[in-house]
Amino acid sequence: TRTLLRNSGVSWRAVTVFDCWIASGAMPPLNLAFLNKVRVSFCPFFNVAACREFVQRVETRKAMESNPKCEVKIEVIDYLPNTTIAPEIELEFRNGEIKKILPDKKMKIEDIQKIIMAVSTELELKEQYAEMKAAPVTGPIPISWFKGRRNTYAVYGEDEGKDSKRAKGGVKTK
Repeated sequence: TRTLLRNSGVSWRAVTVFDCWIASGAMPPLNLAFLNKVRVSFCPFFNVAACREFVQRVETRKAMESNPKCEVKIEVIDYLPNTTIAPEIELEFRNGEIKKILPDKKMKIEDIQKIIMAVSTELELKEQYAEMKAAPVTGPIPISWFKGRRNTYAVYGEDEGKDSKRAKGGVKTK
């Protein structure tokens, strides 16, 4: 995420792109790329605004397109008199890690999304690191060097067979 600085009157504070989405009132896209399964269970008669908002965001087209293989299961629990049913969100990530979130009245959708983003960012960095270790990026390997007027130059294997109009050191020939 990009970080911006915003003057809050007294001091400057860091503002992420995620904070800007929240401030604008727009719904930030939910990235399911690193999730295998999402299970949400709640009773609609209890105050579970975060669960309802999460279900709404999980079922958007952009969220589904981010990972079409992600299995989403939503359980609406029947109301039973004199019982309190706690809502539950269970997230299974690509590495097998399972996070259970028990939202309460104070929890907001941003809190749930920050949990998902934290684990997803960690998994993405691990994958990028593994790719870098598996296929390190190296440039062409020089086969020899020569001294020019001012600098030392490297000769690469691909330059060897070319008919160049320049001699060593960059001097133009006829």
